[in-house]
Amino acid sequence: MEENKRVVFSTDTKVWINRIIEILELYQKYYPEKYGKIDTNKTKSYVSKEKIIVAYQNDNWENAICEFPTIWLSLKDDEIAKIILKEKE
Repeated sequence: MEENKRVVFSTDTKVWINRIIEILELYQKYYPEKYGKIDTNKTKSYVSKEKIIVAYQNDNWENAICEFPTIWLSLKDDEIAKIILKEKE
């Protein structure tokens, strides 16, 4: 599984989806005040070269839950956690 986390541009969309959910779970863990109640079963994601936008399925993209750089798909969890904690400050 660790090998899959390092893939950024993969044709396997399941890898992308799983990694986006893992990143949302990191947001929930390290910034629960803002992201603690995300229901990942009801989200949709927009992926571009620059960023990923996550919103609830019934909402539009302007009401995004969060957005983060696409490069995060290839970062390790501890690197992402440090960035989230800095954002929290």
